[in-house]
Amino acid sequence: MQKTEKQLNNSYEWGMQFLLFVNTDFMDWFGNPACPYKNYIDLVKGYAELRLNYKNGINNYWQTIIDLQIMAEKELDSWEVIGDAANTGLDGKDDAKKWLGDEVIPALLAEAEKRGWKKPA
Repeated sequence: MQKTEKQLNNSYEWGMQFLLFVNTDFMDWFGNPACPYKNYIDLVKGYAELRLNYKNGINNYWQTIIDLQIMAEKELDSWEVIGDAANTGLDGKDDAKKWLGDEVIPALLAEAEKRGWKKPA
């Protein structure tokens, strides 16, 4: 069942917040040499740094990963909403799953591992 952006926000607050971060801090800068992020690894590093400014920030970072993993498995009927939230041109469910599973989630996991952030119990 396709969900609206509001429905996805209600179910996956941190995942959707990350997609908005992709939109505002990466995609809106596309092609601009002044963009502070050149790839998803840079973007995730910046996102992780921001989490350090908040109480429970590391837990929220992990919730972002969990949210995106669930979305990649269970919410791909809403692939257009997911792509629009991130301002990323996706070409269907398979493309959304590939993007989340091959580019976004691995970068988030690698940054958590690099920082020694353990997944909360």
